Amino acid sequence: MAIEGYEPIDKLHITVAYIEEGFQNREEEIKELVINSLIELKAFEVKINKITTFPQLTEENKKIIALLINLPEEILKWREDLAETLKLNNFIVGEEYKYNPHITLAYVEQEKLVEENYQIPFETLSITSIGIWQQDRYDSIELNQE
Repeated sequence: MAIEGYEPIDKLHITVAYIEEGFQNREEEIKELVINSLIELKAFEVKINKITTFPQLTEENKKIIALLINLPEEILKWREDLAETLKLNNFIVGEEYKYNPHITLAYVEQEKLVEENYQIPFETLSITSIGIWQQDRYDSIELNQE
């Protein structure tokens, strides 16, 4: 997107687990745990609810503009299982806030907000791969299309 503050199209994502600490020098282990968790996972669709804003936790004067989404139950279960697996392997997974599935569109100054509850012209998105962001590194894993 060509608007200041917006995420580039190749960085749009749904965060399923945020590892707060303990990941330095363990990137390959994280990747292996995620890949092992994906064996049975198939491509899926998410329902788009609305555009909304919420505070960015790392910068007080900024807000996140995001698409709120509904994840299928099997994806929510996969996410819970993955977070538990990460914890069992001594990774600290962020749990300070209730999980709120969303796609981040932009980080903007608080005074540049969009109208809440704006309706989106499409209802669903197809998710065909899972990506692993590790600092400046990105790995993509294709999901089964069956």
